[in-house]
Amino acid sequence: MRAGLRFTALAVAAFTSACDAPTPPATARQVMSRDELIGGPTALGEVGDFLLENDKIRVVIQGPGFSRGFGVYGGSLIDADLQRPTAAGDAHGGRGRDLFGELFPIFFLQALVPKSVSVSNDGLDGDPAKIRVSGTGGDFFTMTRTLNQVINNSHELPDAGIVGLLDTARPDGEAKLAYDLTYELPAGERYIKLTSIMRNISGGDLKMPEPTIGSLLTGFLGLSGGFQAPMGAVVLFGAGNKVFIPGRGYGVRFALEDAYTVGAEKGLGFPALPGLITNGLVTTSKTGVSYGFFALPDPQTPSYVASQLDADGKNRYAEAYGVEVGSDSMLIPFLASAFTGVFYGQAPSHLAPDQRFGQTTYFVVGNGDVGSVMNTVYKLRGLDTETLAGEVIDETTAAPVEWASVLVYAGGQPVNQLFTDAQGHFKGQIPQGDYELRVEFDPMLSAPVPITVGGDGAYARLTLPSPARIAVTVVDAQGRPLPAKVSVVGEYDTKFSGQELREFLFDVTAGQRWRHTDLEADQASEAGTRQYLEAFDFAELDGKVVLEVPPAAHYRVVVSRGPEYTIHRATLRPTVGEPAQLLAVLERVVDTTGYIAADFHIHADPSLDSDVGLHERVVSGLASGLELMTATDHNFITDYAPTIEKMGARDWLSSLVGIELTTLEAGHFNGFPVKREAAEITKGSFEWANRPPTEVFKRLRAQGALGSEDFILQVNHARDTVLGYFEQFDLDPVSARPVPLPPASAFDFGNFVHPSGPAFLGPAGENLFSFDFDAMELFNGGIVGQLHHATLPARLDGLNIPEESRALLPSEPGTILCEDGDVAFPGVVDDWFNLLNLGHRYVGTGNSDSHETDDIGVPRTYLRMGTDDPAAVTPQGVVKAFREHAALVTNGPFVELFVDGKPIGSDVKTAAATVEVRVNIQAAPWVDVVRGTLYANGRVAQRFPITMTPSGGATRFSQTFAVDVPRDTWFVVEVEGDRNLFPVAPPLDIAPVALDDALASVGSALGFGGSTLGELEPGPLQVWRPFAITNPIWVDVGTAGFDAPGLVPRCCKGLALVEVESTDACWLAKQPTMASTFRRVLKPSFGIPRVRRDTTDVRVIFDHFRHGH
Repeated sequence: MRAGLRFTALAVAAFTSACDAPTPPATARQVMSRDELIGGPTALGEVGDFLLENDKIRVVIQGPGFSRGFGVYGGSLIDADLQRPTAAGDAHGGRGRDLFGELFPIFFLQALVPKSVSVSNDGLDGDPAKIRVSGTGGDFFTMTRTLNQVINNSHELPDAGIVGLLDTARPDGEAKLAYDLTYELPAGERYIKLTSIMRNISGGDLKMPEPTIGSLLTGFLGLSGGFQAPMGAVVLFGAGNKVFIPGRGYGVRFALEDAYTVGAEKGLGFPALPGLITNGLVTTSKTGVSYGFFALPDPQTPSYVASQLDADGKNRYAEAYGVEVGSDSMLIPFLASAFTGVFYGQAPSHLAPDQRFGQTTYFVVGNGDVGSVMNTVYKLRGLDTETLAGEVIDETTAAPVEWASVLVYAGGQPVNQLFTDAQGHFKGQIPQGDYELRVEFDPMLSAPVPITVGGDGAYARLTLPSPARIAVTVVDAQGRPLPAKVSVVGEYDTKFSGQELREFLFDVTAGQRWRHTDLEADQASEAGTRQYLEAFDFAELDGKVVLEVPPAAHYRVVVSRGPEYTIHRATLRPTVGEPAQLLAVLERVVDTTGYIAADFHIHADPSLDSDVGLHERVVSGLASGLELMTATDHNFITDYAPTIEKMGARDWLSSLVGIELTTLEAGHFNGFPVKREAAEITKGSFEWANRPPTEVFKRLRAQGALGSEDFILQVNHARDTVLGYFEQFDLDPVSARPVPLPPASAFDFGNFVHPSGPAFLGPAGENLFSFDFDAMELFNGGIVGQLHHATLPARLDGLNIPEESRALLPSEPGTILCEDGDVAFPGVVDDWFNLLNLGHRYVGTGNSDSHETDDIGVPRTYLRMGTDDPAAVTPQGVVKAFREHAALVTNGPFVELFVDGKPIGSDVKTAAATVEVRVNIQAAPWVDVVRGTLYANGRVAQRFPITMTPSGGATRFSQTFAVDVPRDTWFVVEVEGDRNLFPVAPPLDIAPVALDDALASVGSALGFGGSTLGELEPGPLQVWRPFAITNPIWVDVGTAGFDAPGLVPRCCKGLALVEVESTDACWLAKQPTMASTFRRVLKPSFGIPRVRRDTTDVRVIFDHFRHGH
């Protein structure tokens, strides 16, 4: 009680002191020097941007131009922090703690293209400071350009009517809507008021949608005539922030999945889009800054959510979800680690000349917890609050616990959250009422404690259950300390078999981290099928690490250092107060002489969708046995070298400076080695929007640290929906030719939803796909089912396949599956084979695309550089190895291929009719290899069983084949195993948030945009089993030089890809006509047609950001 009184007295004293001085005004100004900027882990502000600040917070609004964040246009809110008087900036920038990504309004699927950003009130008059952004509508995605202009009626439509509208190469007509956004900061407050307005500037009445074409479109889409588009915002909180929704808690992405399911079960129908209903979002972080985004009750703003009424006048959301709906209700249709989409206002169906319509939302800056944000929200809503204070101590030692998360529950749901300080104290404001408190501090979570907050507030003394500890020391065979990964595996009881782990093992709503499962089907009699990853961590160069786990359980500890080393297994039962000790000895048993283990696709916290710090990033690579790490952050150039040097790890690990040039709808491309321009905020990134691939590639090569020639440009995850270059530019998976885009001369609804604009189309509407790249990412650690074109499995038992499709399936297992006249589920390896057959010599790579710490180096690329010494690796040497195609892709087996004694990447000349092909395989004992396939010019030349033989601590295999070469031939070998690589390589056991499986209520069966092949479509989850594939060896038969063999002539016939004599008819059928486009339309999504390889619903904005894996 004395602690509580002292806390209150100090608060009263501080309040009295604050009341004695006048509140300083809020100000707005343009940034003239870098020392005025905020700074922080994700800060993107630059000279020329605009700054709003008062005595509480600082916010940067980007000036006009291209977005330095994840968006397309400037004018967005990009940096936000508390005032930190001791963190003065300098010529390099601010010294704050900005952790925010980006926020900008959306008008249906249009963004605001700023024509001007200006200070509309500098605040010196005592009124709120204001910054105004004015402009017109622009396409966040060109794929929705025509749809936007029809639904919003934002631009004059062409004289040629719908035919002209469908001309994807046409320029925008005269704007009929002006968009305006005001950022307003009052004195002494912690919030920014955002007012987004659309104004009719057409000079006449404006109907939305456009009446003539709109009626035709809405009729085709099955929309009612009363359709009104939602307005909202794109809020990129960033992966460094954990999103919390009052009334839902953390784990919002799972709550969203549940909302999808409930919406489908309750028949929630268009235009009431499924999603989460809330009046606010909050984030938390332990960096001392948090954020909130809210609406307030406003009868002047028609709420999209509140306007969705059924025929009886009942709100569809209230009926489906059992939630209260008000004028401040917002819809969250999508949320990922970096990104939240929010719809709030509903646009009117009609605007008179110069009439305006708008919405007002609020952006709040807090101290790092939910409570500091909610204090502002309670005040804005006029709610009276009382003080909730207390302390948290360890259950065993009674020591105060710093950074414990105190969760406040009302009605069984989390409504608020507070962090403890160094003395274990917490304090916040909350309305009077009955609550329960829980304490979360990884890995522990306390039971609920009831508390009543009355007129005098409340004080609680809480205890946190004590964890047990496992202390691990890792050494090599000579007893020297070894960096390594330590995984602690638990086993759950048989009574939980078949349940999701989040239902019984951990509580995501309380903020507990996810525990990976082994993803094997549960068997009551087999403990090995009920495993989960309780914890993992890394031993650094000293070989030591301590892990905390819940006590009173047996754990299996697995110590690893990548695929070249043995693993150490031990079973332990750690208890509180008695750490379990483990000495683990790892031996390097796979001989990779001359090769360097590399990962050429890695993210850290300079990427908005990763929160891995640079030190942690380097440690994770070091402990996973990598010898070369390439930094490839999204549109940001990062250098790991200073961190490696500071750790003293240069003898263990080398690095390259690279970038992942991340476009929103034209693909992702890695470039390395690049120059890092330290003077630039993004360290050298550049504008990519509306640039065709040839220009983007040229600009990217111009960033080369060794010049544009000694530079590697890699296409990443080429078949990954709107993120994949091949998908978006429609590279045919059979002919490897870019399919021509639909002509404007035909009435073709496919043109409504195809990517368009100067990035995709030339003056005559030609496809601008470019082949000017050097490498293809064949195997991406975050992507499922995109290695090979999907084939018919040997067994169909238990698979849910529509009967009409099952009856038409080919009879031969291994047949590539087709659907709607095209390869059903394309894979990058088969694309690569096609391109090799056409004479392109792209290097195949495998990379983790790691955004977390537990998946780095899975898979990896072994690069033959003539050295095993990381300290000897140079950028020049890396480029040389790429030019020599001296690369192996693997997640475990080490495979070497030789033709007539020449290694991977070689050109072999022969006059003989037969060559000798030798396959050598090595693997650590925990990696199995059971079968291999030798490919010759993309065809299977030999399938062979593999029996690995123990030798020198590893297992080995070698086999020689005599292969006929009647013509010039390239060879590639691929090997596979069956053993689950868990826990060294955790599975992909969290499905991406996909609306496809959630929008059954919009008008048809489950699986919008899904496949008529049912469960023959690769699923979203993936267990990693051993796999490796080599780069080619080219055999030139004769002396004329290598002559590429050309494509295997194949064509889709029904549901099978079959060999044919001529592909002319097949290619002709793929030319875009009205008939072919209608065949490609699958099922409606959000009431809009979904077209194969095109995403045409609200997901076109959101799907990009689920790539955080």
